[in-house]
Amino acid sequence: MYLSMKLHCTDDAPYPPTDLVARLIDSRTVRLQWKEPPLHGSPIVAYSVHYHCAVYKELQKVTRNTSIILSPLVPFTNYTFYVKAYNSDLYSDPSQLVSLFTGDDGMLTVLSNLSVVSYGSLPCLVLQC
Repeated sequence: MYLSMKLHCTDDAPYPPTDLVARLIDSRTVRLQWKEPPLHGSPIVAYSVHYHCAVYKELQKVTRNTSIILSPLVPFTNYTFYVKAYNSDLYSDPSQLVSLFTGDDGMLTVLSNLSVVSYGSLPCLVLQC
């Protein structure tokens, strides 16, 4: 799907998306979610999702939804994300920036199976297999 848009910003441009959140699904996959901004000018027709890390140039995906799953990402890498809203003619300023470290699948498995229990008066970490 291709969207044809003029790339300029004026006072009638949409407001930027709000409440951007990045959640790690696994070491190579992130789910981004945001809120649609209040209507300003024409209705929003799409969002451009921008992301980059120190190793790669900025990448971009376009969606009509207020969430997206990005994959494949590089494990053990810090990514920065932001989103812009587009109406039929204009685009918004970027949303707030959100950063996320992708980590490692092995560490995610360990952390999801780890719990703290009390052994007498001492807290103990328990790894459930």
